[in-house]
Amino acid sequence: MTCFLASENLPVVIPTEPICGTTSPITLAGNLLVHIAETLGGIVLVQSVKRGAPSICGSVGSITDLNSMNHVGGAIERAMINAAVAQLAQHFELPLYSTGGTTDAKNVNIQAAYESAMSSLLVAMSGANYIHDIAGLMEADLTVSYEKLVVDNEILGMCQRVLRGIEVTDETLATDLIIEHGPQDHFAAEVHTLEHMRGEFFVPKLANRDKRDAMAPESDALSRARKFVAQIRSRVAPKMLDDSVRKVVLERFRDIVQLDREHQSDAQQRMSVNA
Repeated sequence: MTCFLASENLPVVIPTEPICGTTSPITLAGNLLVHIAETLGGIVLVQSVKRGAPSICGSVGSITDLNSMNHVGGAIERAMINAAVAQLAQHFELPLYSTGGTTDAKNVNIQAAYESAMSSLLVAMSGANYIHDIAGLMEADLTVSYEKLVVDNEILGMCQRVLRGIEVTDETLATDLIIEHGPQDHFAAEVHTLEHMRGEFFVPKLANRDKRDAMAPESDALSRARKFVAQIRSRVAPKMLDDSVRKVVLERFRDIVQLDREHQSDAQQRMSVNA
């Protein structure tokens, strides 16, 4: 497949997933060396098929839980590995898809939030060109949660605000305005405030910033995520295919459709248990 894609001048992703302590040395540095060796080796293969064929590095590395020898999805070291690979890819001037936002939590809880947020932000700030698996995955990448997709969307909004950074210009520094008002005045009614207030901050859709005594029941972030998912799932999806075309597809791929329905049923049962 790699040779075919390269010969057709189609982008080829060279993914590698060395795991500390099992398929790579246990040290992060050793893991990075395996990462780069495998990735560059794959790119050399692509170039040997067709010089100049587009190639993309892939980074999915992580660590091993030495108590169980299981793969770990939410470890901070996983984020460190993928962030470091992103920086090495920039050194070699190669595009990179990386991994972030994953967790070992089995439910959408505090662990799911802090593990996903830490890795999403770290990998995003490292300069990865594309980050996959970054929303919805749980249980060391084995399951997906709709509610976590919504929570991760909020985390990613915060990450994007961080990546946008702090714009420093004469306009944003507002030096003259600061001097004019002095230390005892406020800026709430200023035109400068009105001009910048909608674009300067990330406005969350889930986080509740009300005072405790003003909070409505079930208005915490997770409750809001569940309500949003329920609203989306209650919508009637519009038909994308004519009935005649749909009938042909369902008949031709009957076995695949049945298997997909079984998977969906299993997923719904797991979601109900997690909820």
